[in-house]
Amino acid sequence: MKIAALENNILAIVAGTFAATIAAEDIEPQFHALTHFPDRRARSELGDLAERLNQFGA
Repeated sequence: MKIAALENNILAIVAGTFAATIAAEDIEPQFHALTHFPDRRARSELGDLAERLNQFGA
């Protein structure tokens, strides 16, 4: 079962009646002190989260 999809830097999560979206630009500021490329890190983290959620759904 596919729970999450990452398209155009936006993670869409749908599980039953729950639905949420997380945009990379919304979480990017959280990575400013951690990396020189916070935009890349935000996209990477959302991709990793989508993968983990889909593995959980399977």
